[in-house]
Amino acid sequence: MDDEEFRDLIALTLMCRLDDSAAAECGAKMDYFLDRCHYCAGNYDEPTDFARLDGDMKKQEVHTASPPGWLASHPNVCPPPCAGPDGTP
Repeated sequence: MDDEEFRDLIALTLMCRLDDSAAAECGAKMDYFLDRCHYCAGNYDEPTDFARLDGDMKKQEVHTASPPGWLASHPNVCPPPCAGPDGTP
């Protein structure tokens, strides 16, 4: 999946939650949000994939005053990277 496919997937369920007075701006605001969404696939129990994610996020930090956020899978889906140093969650 690339960024565009990821954005298309998000757009399938993205809804406008602006009140009626701002509804005309909804499309532009949704486009603004989607333009800031990026996809980074990885095996997150691999340090090299975390390093690539870090690099991708640092590139995004240059373009905005706000720090980037990231959305990940729930810890139950990928236990190894969510475990502590001793291997326990």
